[in-house]
Amino acid sequence: MRDFLIFGLSNYTDPQTSRTSAYLWALSEPPGYELWRLVREEEQFTPDPVGGDGQVFVLARRFDSSVILGVDAMTGNISWQSSPLPPGEILAYAAGVLVVSLPEVGTLTAFHPARARAPLWIYETGGSWRGRPAIVDGRLYTLRLERADRRARRAFLVALDVATGRELWRLATGRWKRDASPDVGDGLLCLGRADRYVLGVEAASGRIRWIYAPPQKVDRVNVGALDCRVSGTRVYAWDDLGHLFALDAASGKLVWTYEFPREIAELLVEGRVVYAWVDDGMLYALR
Repeated sequence: MRDFLIFGLSNYTDPQTSRTSAYLWALSEPPGYELWRLVREEEQFTPDPVGGDGQVFVLARRFDSSVILGVDAMTGNISWQSSPLPPGEILAYAAGVLVVSLPEVGTLTAFHPARARAPLWIYETGGSWRGRPAIVDGRLYTLRLERADRRARRAFLVALDVATGRELWRLATGRWKRDASPDVGDGLLCLGRADRYVLGVEAASGRIRWIYAPPQKVDRVNVGALDCRVSGTRVYAWDDLGHLFALDAASGKLVWTYEFPREIAELLVEGRVVYAWVDDGMLYALR
């Protein structure tokens, strides 16, 4: 298939009529000219379309419902459309299966676009959680919330088979973080908790390999909950005050730490170079 780049997805509201329009377009790479453009009136696209098997999948929202569109990557023609859904977000396309998060109803919903418009499977996550599952090697890792009593919920880290939605294992996480997102690399899964602990978990079995807890205070400032990212032999954990911790992936021991002037907005790791977009408007690179 010809190389291309999905260059843009945008929504526009006419200030005079309040009518909305959604745009999705593809550019060739190289030389960078427009291959096609899809326009949907009275709808809005959610960010981050995903691609696979010659299609681009995007979620189109209209008022209080939405549909997933499968768009032919070469022509821009709609080749598949899901049954109507509550508002949600497309997570990933893997092994012919499209996984969608529907937080308003507390489910992960999967489709097989080559077969049907109806869902392939539905898994209840319990709502409230606003993180993003990880999908690696045919497995999906997510949080599931269950009511412990009238006032509290218990959180479990679970692994699902992407093809069937079957639960493979579950692990009680303790204090859960509302927007925590698990990350997976080289057989290790990491998850940050609300009490500032980071769990290092065997992705295959759900067995805890290690637990890391940074100091209760860093430079006399209390530190909040941690997010984490797995990259090779390192796990990088960071808080909402700009503190970054590099951990040994095998043992969970601290290797080094760094303090940014403000909160880390996004973290990217390439090899042993860590790129951090920080809320002071700067991009930092650490080696």
